[in-house]
Amino acid sequence: STLSSSSAASDVYKRQEKDPTVKVTGVKTAVYLYVVVDNKLDSALKANIASDWTLVKSEGTKSLYVYKNTPVAAGTASVVAPILTNNQVVVGTNFPADETAAANTIDFTAYMVQSATFNTASEAWAASPYASVVNVNA
Repeated sequence: STLSSSSAASDVYKRQEKDPTVKVTGVKTAVYLYVVVDNKLDSALKANIASDWTLVKSEGTKSLYVYKNTPVAAGTASVVAPILTNNQVVVGTNFPADETAAANTIDFTAYMVQSATFNTASEAWAASPYASVVNVNA
Protein backbone atom coordinates (compact mmCIF):
# COMPACT_ATOMS: atom_id res chain seq x y z
CA SER A 1 0.00 0.00 0.00
CA THR A 2 1.12 3.53 -0.65
CA LEU A 3 0.14 6.37 1.66
CA SER A 4 0.71 9.93 0.65
CA SER A 5 -0.58 13.09 2.21
CA SER A 6 -0.30 16.79 1.75
CA SER A 7 1.11 18.11 4.99
CA ALA A 8 -0.32 21.58 5.00
CA ALA A 9 1.30 23.97 7.39
CA SER A 10 -1.36 26.49 6.56
CA ASP A 11 -0.47 29.91 5.41
CA VAL A 12 -4.01 31.25 5.39
CA TYR A 13 -3.04 33.90 2.89
CA LYS A 14 -1.95 31.25 0.40
CA ARG A 15 -4.63 28.68 1.19
CA GLN A 16 -5.22 27.88 -2.46
CA GLU A 17 -1.74 26.28 -2.60
CA LYS A 18 -2.60 23.64 0.01
CA ASP A 19 -4.36 20.35 -0.55
CA PRO A 20 -5.06 18.72 2.81
CA THR A 21 -6.05 15.34 1.40
CA VAL A 22 -5.03 11.82 2.38
CA LYS A 23 -4.46 9.62 -0.67
CA VAL A 24 -3.94 5.87 -0.48
CA THR A 25 -3.44 3.43 -3.34
CA GLY A 26 -3.09 -0.33 -3.57
CA VAL A 27 -4.44 -1.41 -0.18
CA LYS A 28 -3.29 -5.03 0.26
CA THR A 29 -4.67 -5.67 3.76
CA ALA A 30 -7.48 -3.97 5.67
CA VAL A 31 -6.25 -0.80 7.37
CA TYR A 32 -7.49 2.12 9.39
CA LEU A 33 -6.55 5.55 8.07
CA TYR A 34 -5.83 8.24 10.62
CA VAL A 35 -4.90 11.87 10.51
CA VAL A 36 -3.44 13.90 13.34
CA VAL A 37 -4.40 17.56 13.10
CA ASP A 38 -2.12 19.93 14.99
CA ASN A 39 -4.25 23.08 15.04
CA LYS A 40 -2.46 26.24 16.14
CA LEU A 41 -4.81 28.66 14.42
CA ASP A 42 -6.09 31.87 15.96
CA SER A 43 -9.63 31.51 17.32
CA ALA A 44 -10.83 33.76 14.47
CA LEU A 45 -9.79 31.02 12.02
CA LYS A 46 -11.94 27.92 11.71
CA ALA A 47 -10.79 24.62 10.24
CA ASN A 48 -13.81 22.33 9.93
CA ILE A 49 -12.87 18.67 9.58
CA ALA A 50 -14.68 16.85 6.77
CA SER A 51 -17.55 14.58 7.83
CA ASP A 52 -15.76 11.37 6.73
CA TRP A 53 -13.33 11.82 9.64
CA THR A 54 -14.37 10.83 13.19
CA LEU A 55 -12.66 12.36 16.21
CA VAL A 56 -10.94 9.72 18.35
CA LYS A 57 -9.25 11.99 20.88
CA SER A 58 -7.78 15.45 21.39
CA GLU A 59 -4.80 16.42 23.52
CA GLY A 60 -3.67 20.04 23.55
CA THR A 61 -3.52 21.34 19.99
CA LYS A 62 -3.50 17.83 18.48
CA SER A 63 -6.57 15.85 17.48
CA LEU A 64 -6.64 12.28 16.19
CA TYR A 65 -9.25 11.39 13.57
CA VAL A 66 -10.04 8.07 11.88
CA TYR A 67 -11.43 7.82 8.35
CA LYS A 68 -15.06 6.62 8.30
CA ASN A 69 -14.45 4.86 11.63
CA THR A 70 -14.13 1.58 9.74
CA PRO A 71 -11.22 -0.17 8.02
CA VAL A 72 -10.46 0.41 4.36
CA ALA A 73 -10.95 -3.01 2.79
CA ALA A 74 -8.12 -5.11 1.39
CA GLY A 75 -8.01 -4.77 -2.37
CA THR A 76 -9.21 -1.15 -2.39
CA ALA A 77 -7.55 0.46 -5.38
CA SER A 78 -7.67 4.07 -4.21
CA VAL A 79 -8.91 6.30 -1.40
CA VAL A 80 -8.98 10.07 -1.68
CA ALA A 81 -10.02 11.62 1.62
CA PRO A 82 -10.09 15.42 1.96
CA ILE A 83 -9.39 16.44 5.55
CA LEU A 84 -11.07 19.85 5.64
CA THR A 85 -14.64 20.65 4.70
CA ASN A 86 -14.46 22.29 1.26
CA ASN A 87 -10.65 22.18 1.60
CA GLN A 88 -10.58 25.53 3.33
CA VAL A 89 -9.84 27.43 6.50
CA VAL A 90 -12.53 30.01 7.17
CA VAL A 91 -11.32 33.47 8.19
CA GLY A 92 -13.68 35.20 10.61
CA THR A 93 -14.45 38.91 10.53
CA ASN A 94 -12.65 39.39 13.84
CA PHE A 95 -9.28 38.14 12.53
CA PRO A 96 -6.65 40.70 13.67
CA ALA A 97 -5.28 42.77 10.78
CA ASP A 98 -1.77 42.65 12.25
CA GLU A 99 -1.79 38.85 12.63
CA THR A 100 0.90 37.05 10.65
CA ALA A 101 0.50 33.81 8.76
CA ALA A 102 3.55 32.36 10.52
CA ALA A 103 1.77 32.58 13.87
CA ASN A 104 -1.16 30.51 12.55
CA THR A 105 -0.43 26.97 11.50
CA ILE A 106 -2.34 23.78 11.05
CA ASP A 107 -0.43 20.59 10.27
CA PHE A 108 -1.87 17.32 9.01
CA THR A 109 -0.03 14.01 9.32
CA ALA A 110 -1.58 10.82 7.96
CA TYR A 111 -1.05 7.30 9.30
CA MET A 112 -2.13 3.85 8.21
CA VAL A 113 -2.48 0.93 10.68
CA GLN A 114 -3.49 -2.65 9.91
CA SER A 115 -6.90 -3.42 11.35
CA ALA A 116 -6.47 -7.21 11.77
CA THR A 117 -7.04 -8.46 15.34
CA PHE A 118 -8.46 -5.13 16.53
CA ASN A 119 -12.13 -4.52 17.28
CA THR A 120 -11.98 -0.73 17.03
CA ALA A 121 -9.96 2.05 15.50
CA SER A 122 -8.98 3.17 19.02
CA GLU A 123 -7.52 -0.26 19.80
CA ALA A 124 -5.55 -0.35 16.55
CA TRP A 125 -4.13 3.14 17.14
CA ALA A 126 -3.21 2.41 20.76
CA ALA A 127 -1.28 -0.71 19.66
CA SER A 128 0.52 1.09 16.84
CA PRO A 129 4.03 2.53 17.18
CA TYR A 130 2.62 5.96 16.26
CA ALA A 131 0.56 6.44 19.43
CA SER A 132 3.51 7.26 21.66
CA VAL A 133 5.43 9.22 19.04
CA VAL A 134 2.51 11.51 18.20
CA ASN A 135 1.46 11.94 21.85
CA VAL A 136 -2.21 11.46 21.11
CA ASN A 137 -3.27 8.21 22.71
CA ALA A 138 -6.70 6.74 22.07
